[in-house]
Amino acid sequence: MKSFLHPVVGPLELHYQTLELTEDPGLSLTIYPPVPGSPTADALRVLASWAATEGIGERARSRV
Repeated sequence: MKSFLHPVVGPLELHYQTLELTEDPGLSLTIYPPVPGSPTADALRVLASWAATEGIGERARSRV
């Protein structure tokens, strides 16, 4: 498990798994999925919603 402290949503605790990429030796992909229904999953949902809303606002401002 890895812990992060996000400035907006606070503490996040994520399990992680590293996958070796067989097609590219020496490269790996690390994923950090939250436990479903956990406070971390809820916090990530809030961040995703916020990021999507910010992205819409940025695109709208760039069109003006």
